[in-house]
Amino acid sequence: MTLIPMDSMQRRRIEDRTRGRHRVRVVTAIAAIGSGVLATVLSLLLTGTAATAATTNTSTSNTSGDTATQNTQSNSDQLQAPTTTPAQTDIGGGHGSSGGS
Repeated sequence: MTLIPMDSMQRRRIEDRTRGRHRVRVVTAIAAIGSGVLATVLSLLLTGTAATAATTNTSTSNTSGDTATQNTQSNSDQLQAPTTTPAQTDIGGGHGSSGGS
């Protein structure tokens, strides 16, 4: 089997293709690392903000010493369950037909 030698044009094309593939690998790696770092930083920032907000709400204190006022202030920003359950109403009699044909 005889190998045909490459001329300079073919060699240049192969080298250009190799350099192009290398650039694509590098850019892809940088993009993957950058997106991972960005996701980590955002999650840390959002977690830190949520933890700070929760700590701030629970650590609110009243310097006057009135515990009733202190409890009202610290619980005013939190959701509370209703004290009574809603009344059951039977409007329309269930899932009957509407009279249409």
